[in-house]
Amino acid sequence: MREQRQLDRIYQLLENYKGELPLQHYLRNYFRQHHEMGANDRRLTSQFIYNWYRLGTALPDLKKEERLAVASFLVMDKESSLFSFLLQSTALNNNADLTAQLSIKLSVVQEAYPQFNLQDVFPFLKLASEKLNITFMTMNILKQPYLWLRVKRNMETPFITCLESNSIQYVKQGVAVGIRNSTDLSKIPGLNPSWYEVQDYSSQLTGNYFKPQKGDHWYDCCAASGGKSLLLHGLEPGISLTVSDNREKILSNLKTRFEKNGIINYKMELVDLGNMIPKTISQNQFDGIIADIPCTGSGTWSRSPEHISFFNEADLLMYTERQKKIISHVSPLLKAGKPLIYITCSVFKAENEEMVDWIIENCDFELESSALIEGADFYADTMFVARLIKK
Repeated sequence: MREQRQLDRIYQLLENYKGELPLQHYLRNYFRQHHEMGANDRRLTSQFIYNWYRLGTALPDLKKEERLAVASFLVMDKESSLFSFLLQSTALNNNADLTAQLSIKLSVVQEAYPQFNLQDVFPFLKLASEKLNITFMTMNILKQPYLWLRVKRNMETPFITCLESNSIQYVKQGVAVGIRNSTDLSKIPGLNPSWYEVQDYSSQLTGNYFKPQKGDHWYDCCAASGGKSLLLHGLEPGISLTVSDNREKILSNLKTRFEKNGIINYKMELVDLGNMIPKTISQNQFDGIIADIPCTGSGTWSRSPEHISFFNEADLLMYTERQKKIISHVSPLLKAGKPLIYITCSVFKAENEEMVDWIIENCDFELESSALIEGADFYADTMFVARLIKK
C-alpha cells in the first residue's frame, strides 16, 4: 500500500537522523540521492518528519504511528491520504478536524491522551527568560512560521500589487510582509527581487534600537550574510560600515547582498572574534556596534523543531562562554557614550538577561533599554535585543 511505503520511508529517516546536520540539509541530501521520489512524495515526507519533531518530547511512549498522527493533527490544516491512514491508529476517532483552531485541537488531544502535557513540547521552562510567555512559545512550536520579507522604501505599492495579482495571501506589519513559508519567491510572476529582503519580522524590530546618525561608523561584528547591516543602512544610508564573520562562504553571500543593494562604503574582514582582533579592526573606534551574537537559536526552533529533541544543556554553557569572549574583545572598540546593540535569537535567560548583567558588570556599560521580542503572535521568531551605552 502506498501510504505504508511512505510511512516506512519516514520512519527510516527518523531512525537514521541523529541531529548532526540541520534537518532541512539532511532531507535535501536524502532527496538528492533518491531521484525516484516525486515532488509530492518529497513534500509529504518533509512535512510529516517536521510534524514529528514539532511535538518535542511530548507523548514519548506512544507507538510511532500514533505519535506521528497526533503531531500531524496538531500541526496540519489540510487533509491528506497519509494522515487519514495514520488516523486509524489513534484514539482521536472522529474528532480530528484539521481545520479547527489549535486551542480546540489541544483539548481534543488532551481528552484522548490524558498524559499529554503541552509543556513537553518545549521542555525548557527552567532555562527560559522570565518574560517569556511559555504557553505562547510552546504553541508557536506547533505552527509553521511565515516567510517574512522587509519591503524597501517606495516599493510597497508594486510589491503588494504583485502579490495580490498572483493571489498570494499575506499579512502586513508596517514594511514587513509575511507569506506562507512554502512560497517559492522565484516563481511569482513579476516579483522583482530588488523590492525586498528576506528577514524575519522580529529581526526587523531589532532595528528600533539602532538609532544611527549620519556620518557614523558602525561595526557589525557577527555579520553573517548581512541582514542587520542592511537593516541599519536602510535606516541611515549615510553611515560607513565595518563587517566581520568567521565564515568565508557566508561573507561571500554578504558581499553579493551588499552589491545588490548598492552598498559600497564598507570594509569586510574574516575574523574569529573568539580570538584576538586584528589591527585592521582594532585601530578603529566605532560609533555603534551590532553584536548579533552566536547563540543556541532557541527562539527560532519553530522553524527548526528538531533542535528540541537534540538540545544538550552543555551547549548553552559553550555558547555563553563564547558570547563573553566576543563582547570582551569588541567592547573596547566602542567610543564612550555610544551604543552596543546586543542581539540573540534565543529565549534562554543565560544568553539574554544574565548576559546583559555580565556585560554591565565586566565591560563598563549601562543598560538603556531591552526587550524580548516574542514572535508567537505573528508567526515569527523570538529574539532578544538590548541597547547598552559605553561609559
